[in-house]
Amino acid sequence: MSVQIMRRDRPDLSSTGWQEISPEEIKAAAEGFTAFFGTYEIDESERVIIHRVEGHLLPNSVGKDLKRSFEFSGDQLILKPTENRRVIWERIK
Repeated sequence: MSVQIMRRDRPDLSSTGWQEISPEEIKAAAEGFTAFFGTYEIDESERVIIHRVEGHLLPNSVGKDLKRSFEFSGDQLILKPTENRRVIWERIK
């Protein structure tokens, strides 16, 4: 599985050349984006999906298992990383 999540309101960088971009601009761009990939396992008895992270924007997350409870609602898969956060994936027909 692979995930990329980006804030839509990220400001453009002042240049396309990495050497010309300030550390503050790079920080702002990274704060509005996350990405990771790996394998996953579904534990139906506990109703959780376990993402086994093989690569991540944040190096300290590589090798971690991320557990998310889940539920289905119509054409939506709702992942719950925490009690007050939801990530909703919708099937496009």
